[in-house]
Amino acid sequence: AGRWFGASRAQADGQSSDLGKLVSDELGEWRAEFMASISELDAIAKEGSDSAKSQLERAVNDYRAATAKAEEAEKAAKDAAKAAKEASKPALLNVTIEGEFDDTVSVSVDNAEMITTTKRSFAIERLIPGNAKGDAAAKKDGKLVSCGKWVVLQSGIQPLTLSLK
Repeated sequence: AGRWFGASRAQADGQSSDLGKLVSDELGEWRAEFMASISELDAIAKEGSDSAKSQLERAVNDYRAATAKAEEAEKAAKDAAKAAKEASKPALLNVTIEGEFDDTVSVSVDNAEMITTTKRSFAIERLIPGNAKGDAAAKKDGKLVSCGKWVVLQSGIQPLTLSLK
């Protein structure tokens, strides 16, 4: 009695114990290798995630920098267009003559006679913006009196006072 397929119970228990130990050892090795593999995969996944995060942050920073440059370029273009539009508008001088003169006064802008008049206040239109010299010449008691003044002509209306001496 005590035999099982021709082996004694002691032999069967011994083989079962040996098999249990072998399975336990194999399971332990497999578990250790599996845990090492999981740790490696975790490290690789973290490295990949860190790399992707770094690349994404660089891309976001590059996008922000490019957007800022584009906004600056847009502002510069708008400012240039506005300046060009303003520069294309003519300047107008509101001229006032101070001092005494006999009959008429001649006013020139950049050596081009613009008006000869008896008035003390008048406008000169359609001037090109930029640096210009305004001159006034008249006779007082038969003698020539004159004056000149540099002005920066800008689009729109601006005053110019010329004092005859």
